[in-house]
Amino acid sequence: MTVAIGLLSALCLFNLLLVFGVIRRLRQLSESAQQPARLAVGDTIDDFSAVTTRNKVVTAGSLQDGTMVAFMSPTCEPCKEILPAYMEFASSAATPTLTVMLTTDAGAVENLGRFESVGDVAVEPVQGAISTAFGVTSTPTFITVVKGKIADFGLPQVAEGALG
Repeated sequence: MTVAIGLLSALCLFNLLLVFGVIRRLRQLSESAQQPARLAVGDTIDDFSAVTTRNKVVTAGSLQDGTMVAFMSPTCEPCKEILPAYMEFASSAATPTLTVMLTTDAGAVENLGRFESVGDVAVEPVQGAISTAFGVTSTPTFITVVKGKIADFGLPQVAEGALG
């Protein structure tokens, strides 16, 4: 009986060690996934050239100060969840926006006209010219550009009267 209890205790201890190992590994993976881009605030954006859905050529040099560059994917659930806040920001902000849809099929982008109503839209594959220049590895990613450099990450809060 005591041998069985000892064996069961050892098995529980081994199981506990495995659980802690799995938790540690999941935390490491989660931390690396939360890094939205390989660039940091203050870094210069690599040069790129892309064409928007309205045939406008955009380059790193053509982005106006304060431009919000939003990287999204039509299959990204977090993108769909944050879409209303982004659309509210883009429609009420005095700053220009560039929405970069990461997909190989422009037809898969729902409400493309809705995005175009608030700013420029570019559709490119993952690791396309724009996402590579910004070092974007996941969606959604929001980057504010000032003087060809990354000024901020994230979507500013849209508060009544705060943007207009």
